[in-house]
Amino acid sequence: MIVRWPANVAAGTLTRQPGHVVDLMPTFLELAKGNYPETREGHDVPPMEGHSLIPILEGGRREAPAMGWALFHNYAWREGDRKIVFNRSRQEWELYDLSGDRAETRNLAPQNPTEVKRLVTAWWEWAERCGITKM
Repeated sequence: MIVRWPANVAAGTLTRQPGHVVDLMPTFLELAKGNYPETREGHDVPPMEGHSLIPILEGGRREAPAMGWALFHNYAWREGDRKIVFNRSRQEWELYDLSGDRAETRNLAPQNPTEVKRLVTAWWEWAERCGITKM
């Protein structure tokens, strides 16, 4: 993401902190001092999934939130530097440590079945909350 905010972000500033498109709404709401609605036209509004990027934009750090993806039958879950990705061709989850393998070339799943199971469970909890019912 490229940001131009001369009063808060110095030109040329770079961060490697993760963010996601779902972080934009809570960021804009915080900047506008707005509130996210609980209902709309008599219907409950699902809670926001994202987290404000303001701490990062102000030069600080934020605890990296867990993030889920589901797009065109591609699925992933990230917690910190650990990321699982569903391999459709093999019909299995792969595990990567992004701190030393940003290109996701070394699948650590075979050596870490307990961690894979925990992360897959977290993905399914997220998917259910977001209404994703099929893989």
